[in-house]
Amino acid sequence: MRDGKELFSETTAFKKMEKPHIGVHDAILSALKYVSNKESYDQKNQNNIIKHMSDMEKSSNELFEYLDMMVAEANPNVSILP
Repeated sequence: MRDGKELFSETTAFKKMEKPHIGVHDAILSALKYVSNKESYDQKNQNNIIKHMSDMEKSSNELFEYLDMMVAEANPNVSILP
C-alpha cells in the first residue's frame, strides 16, 4: 500500500496546502496565549481570541478545499464533491 505523500505529493493542491496548514496551527497557538491566564475574561483578550479563531477557521476552510482538490486531482475518475 502506498502512503499519502507518495499518492498526492505531485498534485498542485498538495503543494498549496502548507500555508493554510501552518495558518491553522499559528492561529490556535496565538489564541491560546489569551486563554492561559485569568485575563482571558478581559474584553480586549476576548476580541483577540475571536480574531485568532476566525483566522483559524479561514485557514481550515482553505486547507479542506485543497484536500478535496488534491483527492480529485489524484483520482480524476472518482467524485467526492457533491
